Amino acid sequence: MPVARRASQNSNSNDSDSASDSGSDSDTEGESTGLKGKLKGVALKNTLEFKRQKTKFYNSCRLSLSVAIWITLFSLPSFSPLLHDQVFGHHDCNVSDIADSYVIKFENGSDVRARNAEVRDQVLHAANVTGSGVQNVTDVWCGYLPRNYLATWPMIVEVTVFTAYMNSGITIQRAWQGIIGTSAAVFNHGFMRLIYPHGENNWFVWLDILGFFLVVLASGSADNTMKFSMFWHAALMMIFLNRSDSRGSFPIGNIPYATWDSYEAVTLITAGIGTLIAVIATLFPPPPVSNYRKVSKHAMLVANAMRKIWSESIDYFCGRAPSARVFLIAESITSFNSATSKALSDLSASWWEGCDSCGRGQTRQLYMAFYTTALKMDAVMVAMKDAIVNETFQGNHATWCDGMRTSMENVRSRAAKLFETCEQYCQDGVIDEQEIEKLNEQIEAVRLSQTAMLQVYRSLSKHEALLGAKFVSGDLASENTFVFALSVWARKITDFAENVVKIQEDDDYHRNCTASFLESLVIGFHNTWSLPDRKRMTFTARNWLKISTLFVLGSAFHCESCVFKDRSANMAALMALLIDHSSVSAFLNFLNCLVGVIIGKALPGLIFSFMDPRNNVRFFDFFGCNAPTGTITIAFVVFVFEWFFNYMHYTSKSFGPIGCFAAAFGASGLIVRCGGDDTTNASKYVEMAQYVFAIFLALAVDEVFDLILEKPARDAAVQNVKMIKEDFEAGFGAFFDKDMAKMKESLAKVKETICSAQADADDADPGLAMVPGFRSEFRFDLYKQALELCHLLHSDLAMLLLSLTEWVRDLPPKDGNDFSALKTREELSGPKATGSAFDLVEYLSSLHSISCKGGIKMQLLDSMATVFGALQNLLAPDIARGAFEDAEMTQEMTTMSLNGAQFRKHDALYKEINSKPFALRNTDMQITQDERVKVSVSCRALENAQHHLNEIQILLAK
Repeated sequence: MPVARRASQNSNSNDSDSASDSGSDSDTEGESTGLKGKLKGVALKNTLEFKRQKTKFYNSCRLSLSVAIWITLFSLPSFSPLLHDQVFGHHDCNVSDIADSYVIKFENGSDVRARNAEVRDQVLHAANVTGSGVQNVTDVWCGYLPRNYLATWPMIVEVTVFTAYMNSGITIQRAWQGIIGTSAAVFNHGFMRLIYPHGENNWFVWLDILGFFLVVLASGSADNTMKFSMFWHAALMMIFLNRSDSRGSFPIGNIPYATWDSYEAVTLITAGIGTLIAVIATLFPPPPVSNYRKVSKHAMLVANAMRKIWSESIDYFCGRAPSARVFLIAESITSFNSATSKALSDLSASWWEGCDSCGRGQTRQLYMAFYTTALKMDAVMVAMKDAIVNETFQGNHATWCDGMRTSMENVRSRAAKLFETCEQYCQDGVIDEQEIEKLNEQIEAVRLSQTAMLQVYRSLSKHEALLGAKFVSGDLASENTFVFALSVWARKITDFAENVVKIQEDDDYHRNCTASFLESLVIGFHNTWSLPDRKRMTFTARNWLKISTLFVLGSAFHCESCVFKDRSANMAALMALLIDHSSVSAFLNFLNCLVGVIIGKALPGLIFSFMDPRNNVRFFDFFGCNAPTGTITIAFVVFVFEWFFNYMHYTSKSFGPIGCFAAAFGASGLIVRCGGDDTTNASKYVEMAQYVFAIFLALAVDEVFDLILEKPARDAAVQNVKMIKEDFEAGFGAFFDKDMAKMKESLAKVKETICSAQADADDADPGLAMVPGFRSEFRFDLYKQALELCHLLHSDLAMLLLSLTEWVRDLPPKDGNDFSALKTREELSGPKATGSAFDLVEYLSSLHSISCKGGIKMQLLDSMATVFGALQNLLAPDIARGAFEDAEMTQEMTTMSLNGAQFRKHDALYKEINSKPFALRNTDMQITQDERVKVSVSCRALENAQHHLNEIQILLAK
C-alpha cells in the first residue's frame, strides 16, 4: 500500500480517535444518568454485530441473485426452442436435419465430421454409394453437445446449488472437493468398464459398489467430497448394473476409450460446469464475495471496536457512580469475542482464493497474527469486564481514578493507534522500511506510556499506606485488575507489532504458491487416510448401512403397484447427500430435506400446470410456455425460484437446508422443454414416495445405532460436566500445589472440553427428540447457560496463570493456516522463571488464609465440587438423582447461597498480605511486571472464580 494512502488513513483514524477522546472527557460528569452516555453504550453494543449482520445480508443478497442469474443463463438451452435445437439438436434428429456441426457414425466403426453442407452431401453420397449407411438417430450429432447431455443438464443446477455458499473461498473449496469426489466415482466406473465393457451384475461388481461406499466413508475425507463421490457412484453403477454400453460414439481426439457422450465424460463435464458456475457466481458481477474482502473489512471493525470498548470502559470506570451502561459495555465485550472468533474461519477459507500466491501468503500470515492477537485477549477482556461490573465506586476509587485516568488514556490511545496502524499494514502484506520505522516509533511510544503509567501507579500507591494497605488493598482490587488488564492489552499489541516487523524481515516466512499448495495436499492426504477412531468408525457403519441398503433396494426390489422401480438410484443418491455425524442433526436434516425435495418437485409442477400449452384459457395464450413470450416467462420463473430458495439457503438458520434442497431438486422440474413429458406430474409422486421411504429407513437405522452403540446425547452432556469439573479441580488444585505445568495443561484441556461440549450441545435438546421416552425432559437451557459460565471460570484460571508467570512474547504464526498461534507461549512452553528473588507462587501458597483449614483453598475447591456436583445431578437421569436430595449437599448449597461469592477469609487475606512485605523491583518498566499488581490480580482471579461459581449456583436455584 502506498505510504501516502496509509498516512491519510492514519490521519483519519487519529482524528476519529481524538474526537472520541475529547467526547469522553467532556461527558465524564453526570454521564451515568445522561441520555448521551446511554446512547453511546447502546451504539457500542450493537456496532460490531450490526455491521457484521449488514455485511452478511448484502453478501447473501448479492450471491443469491448472482447464482440465480447464472443458473437461468445456463438453463436456457433446456427450455428455449432456438437454443435447444442449436445446443442439443432436434428432438427427432435425423440425417436430413443435420445442422452445420455434426458427426456421422458408420457401421464399420469409423466416423466423419462435417462442418458445412457441401462436405455433408459428399459424405452422405459416399455412404449411399458404398452402402455403408448411417446406423441410427443416436449416432448423429446434430448439435453442439451430444443429445444425452440434455437429460443431465438439470444436474448442473444441483451441483451449482450444493457448491456455491457465502463467499468465493468456501465455494472454491467445495468445488475442489466436488471435483475430487466426482473424479473418484468416474475413475471407479471407468475401471469397471475396462473389465466389463457392457456392464455386469455379479459378486465382484457388488463388492466394488459396496466397498467404494465403505472406503469413502471411512477415509476421513471432507463431507462434500464424500457426498459428491457417493452420489455419482450410485448413479453410475446403477447404470452399470443395467448392462448398458456407455463407451459412447464420438471420440475425444486420439485419447483411448474417451468419448464425448460416455457416461464418464458427461458426468465430469456436468460436474465441472456446475462447479464453475458456482465459482463464477461469487466473482461476477463485481464486487466479488471473497474471503479476502471479508477478512480485511472485519479487521478494520475489530480494531475500531477494540478502541471504542477501551475508551468507553475507561470513561465509565473513572466515573463517580455505577449505571446500567456497564451492562451494555459488558455485552459489547461478549459480542466482540464471539464475532472475532468467526473471522478465523473466513481467513482459513481465503487460502482457496489464491493458494497464497502473488504475495497473499504473507497477507494471510499477517492477518492470522492480527486475529490471534485479538482472540488471545479473551481472558484479559473478561477480567476487565468483571472489574467494571463489580466496581462499587466507593472507598478510594475516585482518588485512584483521578490520579490514573490521564496515564491510562495515554496507554489506550497509543496502543489503539498502533493496533490500527498494524491492521492497515496487513492489507497488502508488504511493509517498506519507512513503515517499519514508523511501527518501531509507535511501539516505543506505547512502551514509554506504559512506563509512565507504572510510575504514576507507584507514586499513587504510597497513599494507600494511610489506609493500612502497605502493599495490596482489597478496596482497590477491581482497580488493580483493570489497570493490569489495560497493561496486558497494550503489551499484547506491542508484541503483535514486533511480530509484524519480524514477518516482513524474516525470509523464512516468504513462501511460494507451489510449496504452500503441496504442503496442503500432504496435510489433506494425511487427514484423509489416517487411521479412523471409534467415532469415525461408528459414523462409517451407520451411513454405510443406510446408503448400501437403499442402493440394494433400488437395484433389485421391484413391484408392479408400489413406488419401487428396479434400477433406480434415487434413494441411495439422496442419502449420499444426507450423511451426518450425529443422529440428532441427521433427523433434522432428513426432515428439512424432505420438505425441500417436496417443494422442489411439487412447486415447479404446479407452476408448469398453468403454463402448459394444452390450457385453452385465453389468459394462458400470453403466459403459456410456448407463447411468444414463453422463453422469457420460464426464464423469469427459474430466476425467481432459484433466487428465493438460494437466499433462504444462505440466510435462514432454521430453514436454510429446505431452501438448499428446494433450489437443487426443483431444477429437474423447471429446466425442461415446454410441453414435454418432464412437465407432467407422472413420475414426480413416485420419486417423492421413494425419498420418504429412504428417510424413514434412515431414521430407523439411526435409532438402532443409538440404542446399541451411541450414548444418548443427554448422558454425554452429563459426562461433559463431570470432565469439566475434574479439569477445573485439577487446574486450581495445581495452583495451590504449586504445579504450574499441570495448571497449564489443565487450562488447555478444560477449554477444549468446554468448546467440544458447546459444539455438541444442540444434540441434547429434548425438543429434537423424535419419540420421547419415559425419562424426564433434559434441562437443556440450564446446560447451555452453565457452559457459558464455564467460559468465565476458564478466563479466571487463565488470568491466574498469566499473573503468576513472567511475560514471554508470542511467536508469529508460520503462515495463514497456523492455528497453533492461538496458544500463548506460556501454554506451549510452560511458565518462565521470573528472574527475581520474589516467587509469587511460593508467596501465595505460604499465606495462612489460603492454605489453612476452612481457608480460600478449601472453600474454592469445596464450592467447585458442590456446584458442579449439583449441576451434574440436576442434568442426570431421574434414577441417578438420589445424591441431590442428600441433606448434606442441600445444606452446602444453602450455605453457599447465603454467603454469596465472598470468601470467608477475604479480609484476612489482604490483611495477611499487607503484614508480609515483599520488595518491588526498580527495573520494572510496565505494570504487568509489578509484583504488587500481580499479587492483587491473582487474589482477584480467585475471587472471580468463586463469584462465577456462585452465578452457576444461582442458575441452579432458578
